[in-house]
Amino acid sequence: MRRLLHLEAGRCRARHGPGADGPGEDRSGQVSEPPPHTGRKGKGLRVMTTSAIEASEQVIRLVRENEGFANHADGCTPAMIERAERELGLAFPPSYLRLLEEFGTWEIGAKEFLGVYQTPARRDALLGTVADTLGDRVALGLPHHLMVIMHDDVWDVVVLDTSLPDKNREFPVYAWNPGVLDGGLMEKVADDFGSFALAECRQALKTADAMSRAVDG
Repeated sequence: MRRLLHLEAGRCRARHGPGADGPGEDRSGQVSEPPPHTGRKGKGLRVMTTSAIEASEQVIRLVRENEGFANHADGCTPAMIERAERELGLAFPPSYLRLLEEFGTWEIGAKEFLGVYQTPARRDALLGTVADTLGDRVALGLPHHLMVIMHDDVWDVVVLDTSLPDKNREFPVYAWNPGVLDGGLMEKVADDFGSFALAECRQALKTADAMSRAVDG
């Protein structure tokens, strides 16, 4: 929520958040788990449905159906995504692209996903994955083939390893520990971004719901 309050209008504008009466919100405050998605295509992308993209679609529906616990922006334009990939020197996997085009950046419960976004204070700078990846390359010696998707108290630096694409152009997710010589220590977290994001969102919603019930009780 902290980051999304300052997103630039017309590019990645904060639209919904905790307490907002957005469409699809469960006004009872209970977590709503969406049914499996049938394979809707994204607004700008035309890609085949895979398990990773299906997981990203589930994330989208979780966020939209539980906006009492979530916050998100309006999504990135194709020009922003193209520029982000150029600045990174890396391509986004399809499941991450789906969420970038839908939300740009988003958070659910206490879990924040970097995404790609801009703010008035930083003008045209691309923040989130772009700024954090480029910054960690300089500050932490992050190898060039790793793309930062989250900084987390549990996982520390969460990255995609773009040197290991699967047949669907998805990259595995690793927790990267920079405090080790020769490129840092890697621990595999998930097979792809979509499944990682879905698992993290579900856990964040479960925690947020439990805290809400404890307060109400």
